[in-house]
Amino acid sequence: MKTINIALYSIDELSQEAQEKAFERYRHFNVEDNTWYEGEFDDFVSLCKTIGIDIPANGISFSGFWSQGDGSTFASTINAEQLIKGIGQEAWKDYAPKLDFNFKPCPCDKRVLALISKGYIEYQLSTETPKRGYYIEFWADYSFIPNRGNELTNIENELAKLDKWIEHCLKLLNRHLYKSLEEQYEYETTDETIKETFMANDYLFTADGKKADRLLNFTIE
Repeated sequence: MKTINIALYSIDELSQEAQEKAFERYRHFNVEDNTWYEGEFDDFVSLCKTIGIDIPANGISFSGFWSQGDGSTFASTINAEQLIKGIGQEAWKDYAPKLDFNFKPCPCDKRVLALISKGYIEYQLSTETPKRGYYIEFWADYSFIPNRGNELTNIENELAKLDKWIEHCLKLLNRHLYKSLEEQYEYETTDETIKETFMANDYLFTADGKKADRLLNFTIE
C-alpha cells in the first residue's frame, strides 16, 4: 500500500505564476453555462416593456463575440401607440435613468399618429428571430377603419416613414442588447472575477494551478 500526500492551495495561496496559469486555463469558467447572461436578458425584457415591447420567454438569442456573423436578435409583439409615446417621453428612464439611446424624433405626421391613437388605423407590429443570422426581422401591418380622417393625403407614405423609424429604433435597442452581453462576458472572464468565483466557492488547486476536484473525489473521510 502506498500513500501519496499532495498539498492543495486556495487560489490566493498559489504563486503569482500559478495563479496566472489558472486564470488562462479556466478563462471561460464563469461563462460555461447560461447563468452569466440571464440577468442581461431580464434587464432587456424589463427595459423594452416600458416602451410597449413585449418579449416572450426564450425570445432572445445571440452569438458572440468576435466572429463574423455574431450578433443578437429578439422576438416581440409591439404596442405601436405605447412605443411611439414611450420613445418620445423617454419612458425607459423610469427603469434605467442613466441610459440614453438618442432616438431620432418620430417623422410621421401627427394627424396620422392621432388616427392610430384613436384606433382608426390598426397598426400591428412585431419582430421575429430569423432562421439564420442575428438581426432584427421587423414586421408591420395596418388596416383602416372608415373615418373622414383617413382621407388625409399621403397617409401611406407617412406610415412608411413610421415603419422605417420604428425599425431603426428596434435596431438601436438590439445594438444595446448585444453591447450589454459583450460587456458582461468580458467582465465574467477577467482575472479578478474568476478569482472572486474561486474564492467564494473555496476551490482548491495543485501547486501548478490545476483545479483539484478530481483529486478530492478520491479522499476518504
